[in-house]
Amino acid sequence: MWATMPRTCTRVFGAVLLLCTALEHCTAFLVPPAPASSFAASAKSVHRCAARPTPEVRVGGLCRARGTRGRAGVAWAMQAQLQTYLTQTDDYSDISQAASFFVESFWERGTTLGEVSLDAGQRATILRAQQDDMEGRYGRLTGKRKLSSTLIIARDDAGAIAGIAGIEIAVVNRNSLEVLPRAAGEAALSSAIASLPARERQVMRAQELPAVAAAVLPPAFGIIPVLANLAVRSDARGAGLGQLLVLSCEACAREWGLSEVMLLVEAGNAPALRLYTSLGYQEVWTREVESARPPSPGAAEMAAASVLTSALVKAI
Repeated sequence: MWATMPRTCTRVFGAVLLLCTALEHCTAFLVPPAPASSFAASAKSVHRCAARPTPEVRVGGLCRARGTRGRAGVAWAMQAQLQTYLTQTDDYSDISQAASFFVESFWERGTTLGEVSLDAGQRATILRAQQDDMEGRYGRLTGKRKLSSTLIIARDDAGAIAGIAGIEIAVVNRNSLEVLPRAAGEAALSSAIASLPARERQVMRAQELPAVAAAVLPPAFGIIPVLANLAVRSDARGAGLGQLLVLSCEACAREWGLSEVMLLVEAGNAPALRLYTSLGYQEVWTREVESARPPSPGAAEMAAASVLTSALVKAI
């Protein structure tokens, strides 16, 4: 299904892949094709939710067009005990607040690790790593970017963050589902397009991203939206906010012209797995994956552990 690449383009892309293998943010997966019938069923389910939202979950008007900046869009979640508004952002001040929120709601009081007591040094190390990661995924870039990404933040009536989730278009190996970091993916597409003859470059500039990626990336590579950094404040859980954030990310992926979303979740995180499977995500594999863990007291770097992890994919 992928178009053949010019030889010069293949050499450039290969150089980018060599660079990527040296980066710690690459993650490997394996996703076999899913039955068409299950994909169609998932897509219909999402369409019904978006077209006729229930009183519990309302999604709409959240995603801005590619190339715009700052905060944009509002969606309301109306529940018996929780009222929040959602915005999407690439603003570094918002990302800094979101990183601090994520440390508290994921690392200290999350459903993955449970209650974790961190000293000031451990918290500072995690916060620094989390902010660097989120800025790399969702932060504003100079110039027009090809791979869209956004951080969605839910705030309560007082303006406090109640939940967050992020979604980014990533360049992915279709066979192994190895995800290139955002910078490497941008460089791969830009270099591949720049290597084309002038007339072909002009044609590419008029095409939508999925068509461009299919034409210039090597046959084994494609693009897919990746959902990450989902966290809900402990006192806001159970009100449907996690579902709203996931559906909002899926709405962004559809507006970007893409038809599936993937994510990773640790196999021991039962609440998250229940949420994703209830929304139609399908397990592709479950295996040991190296995952970040809180640093030891006094350590300057994050720790790592081999953790049983599931890769989930959904057609939208």
